[in-house]
Parts: sequence; structure tokens; C-alpha cells
Amino acid sequence: MKLLDVLKTVGKIAEQEAPTVIGLVNPAAGALAQSLTTSIIAAQAKGGVGNGAAKKQTALELLSVAQPLLIQLFESASGKKVDEQQFGDGVSKSIDGLVEILNAAGILPKAV
Repeated sequence: MKLLDVLKTVGKIAEQEAPTVIGLVNPAAGALAQSLTTSIIAAQAKGGVGNGAAKKQTALELLSVAQPLLIQLFESASGKKVDEQQFGDGVSKSIDGLVEILNAAGILPKAV
């Protein structure tokens, strides 16, 4: 399977299903799920197979652009102040978790 085919599969699953379901329950969480998925797909496209640490850094850099808006969405939805450091730590852990799920499902290509 070509990398582009893999990325298309990931995009179809993640962009259409997860954010929709999550967004129905909590629109701010749906926006976060969409942002996480998009950043992982973009990092995968840029970094190719292997080199997970560099791809995670790319994903974090991409998310850093959206983070202020995501925080604002969460603050608006909850009516409470969001701890930016804790939010960033959670985003980092979420990337690890989502990549692990995508790897478990065989969606992301593995280094040979």
C-alpha cells in the first residue's frame, strides 16, 4: 500500500467520523480531535515512515498555531479558565495516544 493511500484512509476515517461523533457531544472537543488528526496526517506526510519523534514535533508545531483558538473554544464552552501548560501537556499525550490507536489499527505505515 502506498503512503498516499494510507494517508487517504486515515483522512477518511478520522476527518469524517471521530470529530463528528465527538463534536456532537462537545463542539470544542470535536475541534480538538479534528486538529489532532489533521496535524498527525500532515506530520506523517512530511516525515514519511519511521522517525516518530520528529513527526511528533512537527505535529506539535502545527498544533501550536491552533492552540490559542482551541483554548478559547474550551473556555467559551466551559465558562472556566484553561490552564495553558496543562492543555499543551494533554495535547502532547493525545498525539501519542492517537498515533498508538492508528498504529494498532494498521492505518499508519510502520518502519521496516
